[in-house]
Amino acid sequence: MRKKVYSFFAFCVLLCGLMQVSVSAYMPPPYLVAVFCLSDMPPQTAYVDLLLPMQENDTSFVSQKDAADIRLFTDRAVFDVDPSGEIAAYEDGYYSYLFHFADSSIIVNTNAANDEISVQYGTQELLECVEQMHSCKLAFVDAQGNILAISEAFTVRDRPFRDFKELLVSETSVSVEYTTNPYQIVFAVILCLVAVGLCLVIFLLLKKLRSKQKYRG
Repeated sequence: MRKKVYSFFAFCVLLCGLMQVSVSAYMPPPYLVAVFCLSDMPPQTAYVDLLLPMQENDTSFVSQKDAADIRLFTDRAVFDVDPSGEIAAYEDGYYSYLFHFADSSIIVNTNAANDEISVQYGTQELLECVEQMHSCKLAFVDAQGNILAISEAFTVRDRPFRDFKELLVSETSVSVEYTTNPYQIVFAVILCLVAVGLCLVIFLLLKKLRSKQKYRG
């Protein structure tokens, strides 16, 4: 019985190590992505900016950017982003991600056949920052930098066993979608098995120790 317990415990430890490698290899989406229905967007929309509740003393905050530092890539239109436009000056408790977040970038991809527009925001660093913020918003912006509409506030959270998938936007309503992370679930189950095995091993060792003491006594 004791050998079986030890073998079980060693097997669980081995599985735990293998799952740790698998979890490390699993990568959630490296950026914040939003999906829009083309027909729901204001007609003159050139891109959709992200509005963040930043403070001017935040390490990622930039008070002003030159036009050359603004990275906006879109397949819908070719236009120059005006750093002095309405979206750049917007400060109603939120700031433009494109104009005031260090190392920002926005990529707009259109799928007219499915009536969809996909917008990618930044890198994993941005996603981690957004998960720590109380709320964010989206701003529909035209080619001159004018704000056409602003979405309702939404919150992205780092949830156990779930990874952020995408934002689904219908007009100004935003739904935050998550996907289940099977690696984390299996890893948690294995940790529980290891804990049970460890408790069983300790119980058997204590039982054996008491038996020896009783025999000596």
